[in-house]
Amino acid sequence: MNSTLVLASRTYQPVTDVDAVVSRSTVAFGAMPVALRAESLGATRRALETTRATLLALAAEPDTEVVMFVARDEKTKQVTPGMAGIQHLLSDRGIPFRVVSSPFPSRVCTLISELDERVAKAIKAIPGPRRVMMTQRALAVAAQLVDERDAYAAKLDAGKNFMVGDPDMDAKWTAWARVYVAVCDALRRSEAVLKP
Repeated sequence: MNSTLVLASRTYQPVTDVDAVVSRSTVAFGAMPVALRAESLGATRRALETTRATLLALAAEPDTEVVMFVARDEKTKQVTPGMAGIQHLLSDRGIPFRVVSSPFPSRVCTLISELDERVAKAIKAIPGPRRVMMTQRALAVAAQLVDERDAYAAKLDAGKNFMVGDPDMDAKWTAWARVYVAVCDALRRSEAVLKP
């Protein structure tokens, strides 16, 4: 069949990582941001049933690749229980899968995902007290992300002349820059809640 099945943690960031695997024969499961992104790029999106029957049937077909975009739980630092359960089901059936781990720290993944979710809810809310409350909740998460942005800005500034040309340090600085840009983008998206 030559298809790719995509699954993702609810908090996986950056969602644009899925772009590299999406084609016409991609099937994304669930309503997580990564699945929605894949669908916007032309993938077919399917519900992820509690039995996982459709996923398991498609994954067992010849020439099918299963790609799992995994974010770690912020508290346990382990793969989230839902993704761990799917990995277990696939392993029990001898179905191979590829794991793409988020390059971002779990706290950053959680905050960006939570902010995007809260902003979307605030925008959809009917104007009035409920919308004000939803906007305040979104802005509270945005404030935490501002702290993360500032911390990464300080790291970038402190490391800009440190061991330049050292491959390990260059890679670390580039990773910090990628997180910084993603956090800034999320904060820019959150400005939508302040528009009338």
